[in-house]
Amino acid sequence: MTSTSKLDKALWTNITRLKLLTKLDAPVKFIFERSPFDDEQDEECPTVRDEYLIIGKILPESDIFKQGAFQIEMKLIPTYPIQPPEVRFITPIYHPNIAEDGKFCYQLLNNASKWKEGTTLVEVVKTIVKHVDNPDADYAANYEIGKEYMENRPEFNRKALEMVKKHALPRNAFRILLFVYQQNRHTFLFLAILASTEKQMATVQLNKELYNNITRLKLLNATNSDPKFVLEKSPFDEDNVEAAASANTKEIFITGRIFPESEIFREGAFQIEMKVTPSFPFDPPEVRFLTKIYHPNVAEDGKFCHELLKKHAKWTNKASLVDVVKAVVQHIDKPDIDYSLSLQLGREYMENRPEFNRKALEYVKKHALPRS
Repeated sequence: MTSTSKLDKALWTNITRLKLLTKLDAPVKFIFERSPFDDEQDEECPTVRDEYLIIGKILPESDIFKQGAFQIEMKLIPTYPIQPPEVRFITPIYHPNIAEDGKFCYQLLNNASKWKEGTTLVEVVKTIVKHVDNPDADYAANYEIGKEYMENRPEFNRKALEMVKKHALPRNAFRILLFVYQQNRHTFLFLAILASTEKQMATVQLNKELYNNITRLKLLNATNSDPKFVLEKSPFDEDNVEAAASANTKEIFITGRIFPESEIFREGAFQIEMKVTPSFPFDPPEVRFLTKIYHPNVAEDGKFCHELLKKHAKWTNKASLVDVVKAVVQHIDKPDIDYSLSLQLGREYMENRPEFNRKALEYVKKHALPRS
């Protein structure tokens, strides 16, 4: 996979989450307006670009800035998410953390040591809104405004409010909702019911994703399947339709047996459990071995560790549960010391393979399930 396609997938997932910030119960309000995918029907950008622009409006909540909306631009380069985006205010604003050219200055985006590869664009938006509402004079992009904010707050407030009235955009959509609530609480209740229905539809979508994934898992029971997997328990055990998992279920468990092929582990079968949350497939499942196994990538409590299952590493919303099973079997047969959960086991595997093999085989004979 090219670095460009990886960027596209990371962008697609981030933009999908940004669009959810228009919901009434969103932790921060962001009205999404433009992205690199606007003219595309799939997840691939049309051409390789030097930069990618995302535009939208934030709606702060402090006394002064809550009187308007502010259009911002997030500029991403091909090294995202390793490098942070650059944020610029398109709407003029009087603020110590925003330069005259609109550039937003804060340590998360300007200090490479503070940026983490797993930081999402939703978290970036939260940071922007938080520091518009609560300026940080330590990261003032304009010394004079920063000094005024610290030493003459009334004058700062006057100038900031003047800029809001002159340049800020209207918050019409949210004002309408507030008016509806104040004038007609029954109508607001209706909107709340609609929001609840939307949540239920999201649950149905999860059910469909799970149903399709579990149907594919069942096919791995065939004699010639690679890898082989015997499904034992799923949310759809008692139904043959796509409507099983409860809307209130926070965790969904899928249980089955894997059949490794390496010289030691092919002596038995191993029961595993995949725990899926309602955010699947955007977030990876958690895999745990129910059958005891002596392996550097499996912790004492059975938790399996692999880069595919790390949310901010290899996982994408296109990965399936079949891909998860393949990764589990592959790394049971070929341990990955980079993701070792036991320093002692990992070292033994690397430095004293005969002793590791002896102990691993002993565990297989003692704990593994029959393959028949």
